[in-house]
Amino acid sequence: MTPKFGLAMVIGMVCAFAHVSRSIASCVLLPTPHVDSAFAYTSTLIKALAVLKVSTAILDTAKDLANPSDSIAALQTAINGFDCINSYIDPYATPHVLSTKGSEITLSAGSFKAVTLTIKPAAEADLLEYKNRMDGKSESVSNLKANERDGQIRRELAWRMLKNATLAACLSTWNFDAAQQRAVSLLTKAERASLLTGIFQSFGDLSSDNGGTPSFLDAVTVLRDCLADETKYPSRPAP
Repeated sequence: MTPKFGLAMVIGMVCAFAHVSRSIASCVLLPTPHVDSAFAYTSTLIKALAVLKVSTAILDTAKDLANPSDSIAALQTAINGFDCINSYIDPYATPHVLSTKGSEITLSAGSFKAVTLTIKPAAEADLLEYKNRMDGKSESVSNLKANERDGQIRRELAWRMLKNATLAACLSTWNFDAAQQRAVSLLTKAERASLLTGIFQSFGDLSSDNGGTPSFLDAVTVLRDCLADETKYPSRPAP
């Protein structure tokens, strides 16, 4: 039998990520973005990844809630989370006539936005289903199964696009130095440490025990490993 959980469990899960839950609840306004800054973008990307993790976890839990009204509240919270992510990413997703790094940031942001635009319709379909239940309407079993499979396929595709986003984000953090014949990071050691701390606070050691599907965690791991590799991408000197 599928376990049924109360809304308190969902709230408790979100509260475990207090800073993320505040972002979903009010979509915390981030500072005016430096759209050509690898550090500013990567910092925003990590915040968006954290909201994405919690939003998809809430989305997965919503169907196991005993009360349809609780499911509606949870699904709406998840949808708000996807909208919040887009508000963070949108300034970077618009093409800018800037440096090469600016175009790589735009590529990453566009891929990330495609992730939420792919997952969100499934959440909206689930929300409509539960609202119909509250109104005494019901869908056929075949339609419900079709909606569920549609959501699964969308999620699988979304995590592939997410890896494209983190790969492009990695590419935006370094330049190839012709004189040294090697890649050199655009970030200082302090900036890298700050970003890695943000990843650890939201995702721990990136094991499945800390939540998230393997495909999602793989995408975040790409970014973490890129930031952590001082040998391949030595930090730039602090100003």
